Amino acid sequence: MSVVANFLVVLLWLVACAQPSLCVFGFRRTVQSAYDFVLGEPCNEHWTTYNLTQLDKALDANLFGQHLVEKYLPKLIRSHRLAPSNKALAVALHGSTGTGKTYVTQLVAQHLLKLGEQSQYFHRFIANRHFPLSGKEHVQRYKHQLASWISGNSSRCGYSLFVFEEIEKFPEGLIDEVLPFLEPFAHIEGVDYRNTIFIFTTNLGAKEIAAQVHDHYQAGHQRHKLQASIFDRVLSKYSYNSDGGFKFSSLITKQVIDLHLPFLPLESKHIKECIKVEIRKMSNHCKFTDDLVSTIANQVVYYDFGKDADLNNLFARGGCKKIRSQVHIHC
Repeated sequence: MSVVANFLVVLLWLVACAQPSLCVFGFRRTVQSAYDFVLGEPCNEHWTTYNLTQLDKALDANLFGQHLVEKYLPKLIRSHRLAPSNKALAVALHGSTGTGKTYVTQLVAQHLLKLGEQSQYFHRFIANRHFPLSGKEHVQRYKHQLASWISGNSSRCGYSLFVFEEIEKFPEGLIDEVLPFLEPFAHIEGVDYRNTIFIFTTNLGAKEIAAQVHDHYQAGHQRHKLQASIFDRVLSKYSYNSDGGFKFSSLITKQVIDLHLPFLPLESKHIKECIKVEIRKMSNHCKFTDDLVSTIANQVVYYDFGKDADLNNLFARGGCKKIRSQVHIHC
């Protein structure tokens, strides 16, 4: 190593140790943290709790029909980030396609990390992209890779955000590799994981959520009276017994997932709100009219509950997933 290189290493060490949050993990990790601080993205409160106070407003303005998500998710993240925690935060987001699960993870990243999804502390794993093969030999290899990815990235910053998309498509047993990082007081090989956040998204339980909402309406109750605690138990049990990444998972038996949060099925009024948002985005060449909104909303496929005629055509099957393309077609 050259004299200049040695000088730079020492300089980076000094810069790191001037920041108490960086002067940890030993020499190699400290130098890497210092490098991030000087030339890249520092691991400090300004960069990892960037605009958290505005997350509530962002969800309220951009998410439709999900009062439980709006109520509980910001509260969980805020309390975890701003107060001492004894474990990493783990939240499972359940719901049918198009209800906003992935969009919410994007909003969380944007308001938690200064660089949002471009942050080196944001990590998204997608089943078919990162773990496409089945078979025990592949799962074992994926387990080793996953543990290495989590520990390696967390060693650079203990405030990382990990998102696991489409858990129902993960090989059975793979996600259990995350368990050690979610245990209380998890401190592995010099790395503290208590400030890390793990979010799992899945379609598992979508029909069960719709059934719960259906029964709630049949009993004469209003949508906003639905409670998260009911869904937490139902979704945890259903996920444990269903094919996919959570099947017989120790994450569920060990109860390290803090909350199974439902994305409720969207109704026609919510679909129309999505349509209005997309039309406004195309305001230069798409004229807003109530007829246009109704026409597009009528293209959406809704659940059929058979005998319960009053509830038929109430819940949209695909949520707002195809709304953008429908708006483009009609504009």
